[in-house]
Amino acid sequence: MTFPYPIPGVTAPPPMGPYYQVGNLASGPDGCCDCANGQLTVDVSAKTLITFDYTQQLPTGVTIETIAYDVAQMAVEMLVVTDITLVGSISTFQVSGGVVGTSYVITATTKLSSGEIWIDRIVVTVQSCNLAPYTGPGLLYGPAPVIISSTLYYKAIANQIVFDLGIPDQFGRVGLLSGNNVNVYSTGDRIVPIYDYLVSVANNQITLLTPTVVGQEIVIDILSVPPPPSPPAPPLGAAIKMEYLPIATINVIPPLSYAPDGNVMMLFVSGTAFFPIGPDIAFTISDNTLTWVSTIYSVPPGAAVIAVYTHV
Repeated sequence: MTFPYPIPGVTAPPPMGPYYQVGNLASGPDGCCDCANGQLTVDVSAKTLITFDYTQQLPTGVTIETIAYDVAQMAVEMLVVTDITLVGSISTFQVSGGVVGTSYVITATTKLSSGEIWIDRIVVTVQSCNLAPYTGPGLLYGPAPVIISSTLYYKAIANQIVFDLGIPDQFGRVGLLSGNNVNVYSTGDRIVPIYDYLVSVANNQITLLTPTVVGQEIVIDILSVPPPPSPPAPPLGAAIKMEYLPIATINVIPPLSYAPDGNVMMLFVSGTAFFPIGPDIAFTISDNTLTWVSTIYSVPPGAAVIAVYTHV
């Protein structure tokens, strides 16, 4: 864990960071949620409660005005921060989701009544903790950009939990679910699938797990993944090779059967194309060895990876 550090122009806070503790809210072994070497180990199938106590670090008469937590990485399978509370000098929040074996950085920004701003950076490493594998809907996203095909705006009635996308929203628009790819927002805050709502593609419905109040705004983004691009034409005399590469360890790609000929090379990860060239280079090639270099996307164990390349 990186303890608080000053922002230019802001008075430096005390050298030691706040005391924090971790509590597991799922039916997993308590050892999953420890605090060792600055890392919080989080169960991917659970919500994990994290508590920050700033009492001993605050100067006399100084109080916390606001606190916010943000995940630094912009990844498809994000670690999600929810349920942020602030009572006196003690703040709590919950984390869930993410990719097993991946570390995420949470930035905590705390504004004090004295005008100071304190910043903590917390490393959260996701582990499975040997819980039973998740059996619900598939991944909400593949490792790729997504397209918002439509957005619906609903004003809820009292105790409403079911939102039928076939019923017109405030602007007379309807939607059609083709999969579990949706984002749901309640009064401006994005809520978490499985924990906060369920998706029924067959019934074209979103079901909230917490009843609404009168006038509560519910916004639903229906998402779709763009189709993979067509492979470029191979060089004259070369043959296209399509090879399945089993992934056993995160971001470790097995070697190809042949060394690629020329620059025609791409990897499809769960249906999304990645390339070894351009500003968003995802991997490098040396002979028939591939090295994953992207810091934005990860290749998780069990991912469907297909290499498309040419060789003579």
